[in-house]
Amino acid sequence: MSRELSIVHDESARRFCAELEGYEACVMYRRAGSSLDLYHTYVPEVFRGRGIAEQLCQAAFEHAKANGLTVIPSCSYIAGAYLKRHPEYEPLVKRGSTSNPLGNPALRKPSEAIPKESIASPELQRLIRDMIETMREEDGVGIAAPQVGVSKQLAVIEVGENRRYPGKPAIPLTVLLNPRIVAASKKLVADWEGCLSVNDMRGQVPRAEWVDVEAFNPKGARLKFHAEGFFARVIQHECDHLAGKVFLDRMANLATLSHLHEFVRFWQQ
Repeated sequence: MSRELSIVHDESARRFCAELEGYEACVMYRRAGSSLDLYHTYVPEVFRGRGIAEQLCQAAFEHAKANGLTVIPSCSYIAGAYLKRHPEYEPLVKRGSTSNPLGNPALRKPSEAIPKESIASPELQRLIRDMIETMREEDGVGIAAPQVGVSKQLAVIEVGENRRYPGKPAIPLTVLLNPRIVAASKKLVADWEGCLSVNDMRGQVPRAEWVDVEAFNPKGARLKFHAEGFFARVIQHECDHLAGKVFLDRMANLATLSHLHEFVRFWQQ
């Protein structure tokens, strides 16, 4: 039997939640640009079948509607049963790729090289466009194909006015297929990094000060270029993804690993 819940929007924890006689039910979300990515719904077993998940989802959809946001239904319950019962929310739904969080096996699998003859294929060109859109909507400065569940040696990079990395130098849209770092400085520089797949965390990572890179562009032309500073750092970060690594693997130790909120309070300059 359904009952009216007192639902709280906990923005700091990114969830809509309700207390149930000492238990808690919630819908978890990530912000993805102008979208809410609803990725997990939880109701304690003893309270299931009472319409609780439905009310929590309604609160999330109504919040999105009131704030001009779209909804990415990553949670299987929301994408299936809930939207089937509530087609009135379909106009808010955006069905597209989002970055996979740490724990997804795709992030730990080395990527496959892209055959040169397949670069012009509609499928690959569509993947490139989707990755650019995902990177921009999630306020990333780069994203690699394994982060959207595709085991291919493909990365896109772009830096403009970015709220996650304020003050970083601009980098024009750069699409790299089969990138290789062919030379790098022996000098390593430690600086802060985050990752769309390691949500709301920051850590100091030592990286080469400069790199020389070879790759192909989306038209199949060979690229050779030199990158320094933040551009070099982002390239190394994305190439790590293509090798099945994340920035945590490169940290000298975990002493600086910080939740984003604490990073902003104590570390951000």
